[in-house]
Amino acid sequence: MSIKVYIVRHGQTILNLYNRMQGWCDAPLTVAGMDDATAAGKALADIHFDYAYSSDLSRAKRTAELVLDQLTTGQRPVLRISTLFREQSMGYLEGEDGGHAAEIITGKPFASFGEFAKTMPMSKVRDLMAAQDPHHIAENNHDFLHRINMGIKQLSELPDGSTVLLVSHGLVIRSLMEEFAAPGLYDPGHAPENGTIQLMEINNSQPTVKFYNRHSLPADD
Repeated sequence: MSIKVYIVRHGQTILNLYNRMQGWCDAPLTVAGMDDATAAGKALADIHFDYAYSSDLSRAKRTAELVLDQLTTGQRPVLRISTLFREQSMGYLEGEDGGHAAEIITGKPFASFGEFAKTMPMSKVRDLMAAQDPHHIAENNHDFLHRINMGIKQLSELPDGSTVLLVSHGLVIRSLMEEFAAPGLYDPGHAPENGTIQLMEINNSQPTVKFYNRHSLPADD
């Protein structure tokens, strides 16, 4: 039982450009973000996709549409929208400058949220964010991973041999890397760039991420 899932991070948004926290809040793709999505689609153009999934947030849906526009093989799959692959809810920190958000969480200054995120596992980051949210909306690690794993379970139940496009988000992808990356593949200091491609294979319901943060496919893929 084997399923290939090509995971694309959405293109750059206005909030990405401004270094703002972006979880369940949404922002449109910039021109560069649309270019990110189109470039990812061109890199995947020769892959025959049996299924296509996207987070329900508009930045992911628009990216998925632009990727699918570039495909050259077979019938275009219907885009399936799923809340299970939505980005993490950041609660009170939504829209906050990344470095300032890290300082709110830890009480220590950071130049960026990425600089903070590489100091500890994402599981701990999520729990700290949830603990600091006075509105109790931010997802803790347990709730977030439960949701994502429900999505992975859905993918694992697709027909054997399926090839899937999935457009999702930076923290979703980082969490998949922490959970399922092949040894030595993931450096927590390097977040997935907008429009990059990851490959996850699900064999007998067990996911393994084969490559990460690529703008093109490996020659042997």
